[in-house]
Amino acid sequence: MTMTLPVVRGGVAISGIYDLEPIRLNYLNEKLGLDAAEAERNSPLLHLPAKAGELVVAYGTRELPELCRQSIDYGRAWTERGLAGR
Repeated sequence: MTMTLPVVRGGVAISGIYDLEPIRLNYLNEKLGLDAAEAERNSPLLHLPAKAGELVVAYGTRELPELCRQSIDYGRAWTERGLAGR
């Protein structure tokens, strides 16, 4: 993730999927074929950096409820880790 590079002062995350486990457990995984290890390895929520620039997490209020929830959870986890963001 480039957010950890000193030259990157900040970033914006928009309506992302930050935890792949819910996808692994639903019908979408029939096509994706994620296993538990892949879902864990590729979930940004589970791999927050120790240091990074400020991150703004945004989502549309008419997005799917899961995208809204994941955006809120990711933003909360980011700031609870002591990283600058909103």
